[in-house]
Amino acid sequence: MKRYYIGLGTTFHDSALAIIGPDGEVLFAEATERYLQYKRALNCEADNFVRVPQLLREYCDLDAEYVFATTWSDNVIGVLDGLSEAGRFSFEKVRDASDKVNRSLVKEYSELVFLAYLHAAQRTAGIELVHGLHEAFGHSRSVMRRYPHHLTHAAYSCLASPFFEAACMVIDGIGEFGSMAFYGYRGGKIETIKRHKGPESLGFLYGFITELCGFDLKIGEEWNVMGLAPYGHFDPDLYALLSRLYRFESGSLKFVALKEARQLVDEIHKVALPWRVSPQKAADMACVGQGIFCEIMLTLLREFEHECGSRNLILGGGCALNSSLNGRILSETGFENLYVPSAPADDGAAIGAALLAYCQDNPEFRPEGKSLTPYLGTPISTDPILRMMKFGDHGKVQHLPDSICERSASLLAEGKLVG
Repeated sequence: MKRYYIGLGTTFHDSALAIIGPDGEVLFAEATERYLQYKRALNCEADNFVRVPQLLREYCDLDAEYVFATTWSDNVIGVLDGLSEAGRFSFEKVRDASDKVNRSLVKEYSELVFLAYLHAAQRTAGIELVHGLHEAFGHSRSVMRRYPHHLTHAAYSCLASPFFEAACMVIDGIGEFGSMAFYGYRGGKIETIKRHKGPESLGFLYGFITELCGFDLKIGEEWNVMGLAPYGHFDPDLYALLSRLYRFESGSLKFVALKEARQLVDEIHKVALPWRVSPQKAADMACVGQGIFCEIMLTLLREFEHECGSRNLILGGGCALNSSLNGRILSETGFENLYVPSAPADDGAAIGAALLAYCQDNPEFRPEGKSLTPYLGTPISTDPILRMMKFGDHGKVQHLPDSICERSASLLAEGKLVG
């Protein structure tokens, strides 16, 4: 019987759904935010109640079995279940914790809320898919599998890459008791080289810098920091202050102890709330913060290149979205080739989970060694625009189905903007 594999990105932000067919082809993949038109789709399930039956009818068959795969492992679910059973995620616990928040910190309270949402997402994952199967095909022939979070990042990044062998580094905010994982990829197989299981997180550090610049990381304004950084000037005093947050010991990244971190964060807040002073001060903060992020990442990459034995590098995880850093890697490390997938953050991990499930059932599967197309989601219809042109006076609207790329490139070359 045919078997389809449906990956669910089940972090409480950037949820996504991917469908892989019986032959291993990615048939569909889309971030939930695109369907809902809600940036990052915070606290939204990947398998939307209305959307799922439509997708199943369009991409799948009646006479088939289904494997649902999620982006967090049973180990994490067990820990979260224990916390839930102890009442840690109850209304009263969350309410009482909010009354005790020290707002000068990137706080334990935020972590509690994140874990509560993460637990809820795991416990409801797949329910809408079961309903969708009943509605679309009248059956629920399905099983659920859960995979380690960083491994789903690595699977998407490696199996969808143009390389047959490579080193893969996954860096994000948090992923199963740590935020960094290092893999070797060869012949369709992914092996763990090492994992960093400490509390150190480059994703959280960049989030802290985002807030220092006056932006909101919850709605994804880390990108504003990267964009603002070139307009700033290097501030040695600010750099010295922020650099006290971390150090390297024998090639490993270490953050300062919690008590010292509290004092240091209070000190940073006293002198580094630049958006209240001027836009230029905010730009200086972005410049220093982006510089520190690049400094740490490049140090980690140089250490990794000596351990991995490959000149090909693959990046995964949310920190791989920092394109300003990515543009420096080949000129400032020993790696010769770099691949960053189109969706390295948690939305792309939905494809990784589905691929892991497929490979589990088809151990002989070997990727073709070509980049996976990013054009995997819902196509945009031109019908509304054509109707507007037909019935309205829109003389400036041009319909260029065969030359849109050339025309856009020409406009950009002239210094104009294209949306």
